[in-house]
Amino acid sequence: MSVNNLSIFRKVFNTRSNPFILGVLLILLSGCSFNAKGPLFNEVVNDSNEKALVYVYRDDERAPYRVPVILINNKPSGRLKNKGYFKLSLSAGEYTIQTQWPKYITITSAKSTFQFEAGKTYYIHTSINQKVDGQIFTGDILRPYIPNTIYFSVIQLKNKPEAIQQLKNCRQIHPAAL
Repeated sequence: MSVNNLSIFRKVFNTRSNPFILGVLLILLSGCSFNAKGPLFNEVVNDSNEKALVYVYRDDERAPYRVPVILINNKPSGRLKNKGYFKLSLSAGEYTIQTQWPKYITITSAKSTFQFEAGKTYYIHTSINQKVDGQIFTGDILRPYIPNTIYFSVIQLKNKPEAIQQLKNCRQIHPAAL
């Protein structure tokens, strides 16, 4: 490389003067670090008559660098990475589950309330949907970003067969202590 070409190379890739390049390099170097890394889903039978077993999961691959904190009754319980899940053993009762996205993320949070019974298993699915000019797109049919796009999270109770199908490619994340 000639001296002139080398100085041009240094100017372009000088991360102090070009934060965009630094951001791109960090994303490329991080690889799939935004996906969950634990063991693949393995269903556990709830053998407790005193507690409800609750799986909270996110099976999508959209927005890989956007990781919400899951709040249960306003207490952080874990960061839910893409293709990740965690399981909780909760006393019977009413619980509010909420996604909380970092402030720099333009995804609207969601909040839902559920009644859990002891001895039962529940599957709580979180996802990101998109609204473009009044039309809602969900799941795998999200559109590329265009102006006037609104992203919002959804929290839903899923039935066991559907949840098991969605969870089969998810990896376990250890939640924070409640």
